[in-house]
Amino acid sequence: MDRDKYVMLKAIVPQKETVSIGMIKNLLNVSTDEAEEMLNNLIQEGMVEAYSMDGTNFLVRK
Repeated sequence: MDRDKYVMLKAIVPQKETVSIGMIKNLLNVSTDEAEEMLNNLIQEGMVEAYSMDGTNFLVRK
């Protein structure tokens, strides 16, 4: 995982309502595996909810 891209993602996430793997892939131009790893790290850090709202989108904790 590219740490610089992850830091950018952490700065962007608080401005969003939801986060998805597709959004991360498009925003940072990363592979699906990298996007999943970044999303899992966001969940572990408590920035997003652990369970998706609709199977795709994860709610950002404010």
